[in-house]
Amino acid sequence: MLLEDELGQVHPVPTEDIVAALDGLPRPLDLAVLNGCESASDARSVAQALVERGLARAAVGHPYPVLDPEAVRFAGRIYGELAAGYPLKEAVARAQNNITTHDVLLLGDEELHFEQLNGGEPWVEDGRPPGSPPSRQGLLFLGRGQELVQVAKALHHPPAVVVLSGPAGIGKTGLLIEATHRNAWRFSGGLAHAEGPATADALFRTLAERLKLSSEPGRETDALLEHTALQPTLLLLDNLESLPAPELERLGRFLRQLGNESGAIVALRPPCQVLERLPTAHPLPLHNGIGHEEAARYALELAKQRQVPLSPQQALEIAEATDGHPKLVELLVARARERDLRRLLAEVQERQGDFRAQLEVVYAWSADRLGEPGRAAWQALILFPAGTAPEEVLEAAAGGRDGMGELREAALADFDPALQAWRWHGTVAEYARAHWPIPDDERQKRLATLLPVWTGWLEELPEKETTRHTRLETALGNLEAVLGAARSAPWEEARPFLEVFHRALPAPDRTLSLREVQEVLYRLWARRAEELEEPEDKALASGMLGNSLSALGRREEALAATQEAVEIRRQLADSNPQAFLPDLAMSLNNLGAMLS
Repeated sequence: MLLEDELGQVHPVPTEDIVAALDGLPRPLDLAVLNGCESASDARSVAQALVERGLARAAVGHPYPVLDPEAVRFAGRIYGELAAGYPLKEAVARAQNNITTHDVLLLGDEELHFEQLNGGEPWVEDGRPPGSPPSRQGLLFLGRGQELVQVAKALHHPPAVVVLSGPAGIGKTGLLIEATHRNAWRFSGGLAHAEGPATADALFRTLAERLKLSSEPGRETDALLEHTALQPTLLLLDNLESLPAPELERLGRFLRQLGNESGAIVALRPPCQVLERLPTAHPLPLHNGIGHEEAARYALELAKQRQVPLSPQQALEIAEATDGHPKLVELLVARARERDLRRLLAEVQERQGDFRAQLEVVYAWSADRLGEPGRAAWQALILFPAGTAPEEVLEAAAGGRDGMGELREAALADFDPALQAWRWHGTVAEYARAHWPIPDDERQKRLATLLPVWTGWLEELPEKETTRHTRLETALGNLEAVLGAARSAPWEEARPFLEVFHRALPAPDRTLSLREVQEVLYRLWARRAEELEEPEDKALASGMLGNSLSALGRREEALAATQEAVEIRRQLADSNPQAFLPDLAMSLNNLGAMLS
């Protein structure tokens, strides 16, 4: 029996201590269920002791370790069957199909049953801090227990900046997410998550938005620091290898000023001295896999999820060949049906100690076994720098659905139902860029052909502002790339995209993370409208550009853009007062607000 403390550390509780704790009960327990995922070695002895000493009428447990998701499903089923009135033996039999590795242990009164159970009303206390942690959906967390405890210990004594570094696919994001879910309760001021930023300013704006902070334009950093000083806050910064060195320096200066009760978990591939030398830093390099035993369990669970036949021996062979590298395990499980799996394992094992080379071998192996649709879909991922893509857009870029199915079968990409989008690991797109590069002029042409599809996607975004906002943020890197293609695309395709994108965006004063892309959108729209002599479009785009620049704190530029919109609309109103006077009045109102 293992008990877990607030740091995530487990302590074995011997049978004698359990028996002593229960000794002196006025009557025996009806039923003891020993269902901890790592309690197998003690479950049999505890169950026997409880039944033999008359402390429980019956006991149920596991003779071997059980996977945590299976333990959860087993518990839900057995309690449900008992509540429905089934005898204990039948309830165990009905719950048994949730356990794939062994037969459940049942001792004592097999005919025990419960009647007229009433658990009363549940008491729920929602102690969650503001903000949403990254989703755990589809994430299996195994083999990083020691590191999880190290993160918890660091966050237990803020201010603390935990710096996770290590090769691609080693499990940095998984550890960050699990540590967040287990430690969020410490930070009553909320938590905020951002990943893959291009600049420190973009990072700070995203964090401020996640925490719903309001500030003067350009003062998001000050607002963040003030919030972390007044309230315990947890910041989660993933995939920071996207930041250039000067931007990492800025981030380091920011984290140096973090509030005394606040913390941060940052993750990036290469070690970063700027962050690791902070006075509050706790460097945690992840350069090894998760261990063979845990990796084998991980492989078995992945195989079950993907409905891939995999024996425990094959799982162990995969674990040993990959040295427990989680991403490699996932890729090899997907190839477990291959007849020449052993040859692939041998090639991977030859390159032990070099995870990058091992990934290269597996990706090359996968590429050789994909059909033309699969390889076309893989290359198309280059067109989506956000590392995710809506299904209909990716389908258009890939030339059909068949290729996407091949990528999914090979564990190269997967569909996220929550976002209604496809996702893939960064190394998957990196392999495509290295082996099937798309010249820039061809890339711009292919992006331009996707303009109508992106327009359709924008039109179909949910009405609910928060959901729409999230979808836009997730696709932001892709939309910025498409805006680049819209600079030279035919106007009849570019204009509908620009207009629908404009309608989908929140007002500049209702967003922080999308303000920069608003400036790019309206500046591009105004320039193209001027080139094509479209004064109505030029006036609209210039006015919105003024609003977005004002929200970014660039007052002089905002004033110039708004004055230009006023002048164009004044000329339009002179020629057609009935049609354009309302627009002129709105522009004058905006100008007056800026001047005041």
